[in-house]
Amino acid sequence: NVDVCLEYTRLLILMKEFDKAAKLIEHIKGFKAVDLARLFYYEGLRYEYQQDYEQAMPFYDEAMLEAYNAEFMQYLDEAIERVKRKIGIKGKKPHVPKKETRPKAAKYKKLFG
Repeated sequence: NVDVCLEYTRLLILMKEFDKAAKLIEHIKGFKAVDLARLFYYEGLRYEYQQDYEQAMPFYDEAMLEAYNAEFMQYLDEAIERVKRKIGIKGKKPHVPKKETRPKAAKYKKLFG
């Protein structure tokens, strides 16, 4: 059953069994009457779980094009926004606090005599 395979794919991704999930996705592509929106979503999710956000985005976009359900499209919008936020976070440099500078000796003497 195609639906069982898709759910098993999701489970493999959650368990971080990415190689097995990729093989199953390729196997599912050969089936007839596959929900391509879900298939592309799971392929994007696999990349997202691997923190390869740039690779995930095209699959989410493809899933959006294949979606014919308003609720699933909204779900995909949220996934796309989530990945965009992660790309923004990943692109930022980590915050490093500035070192405190000590006042020069002359200023120090002036302040404290």
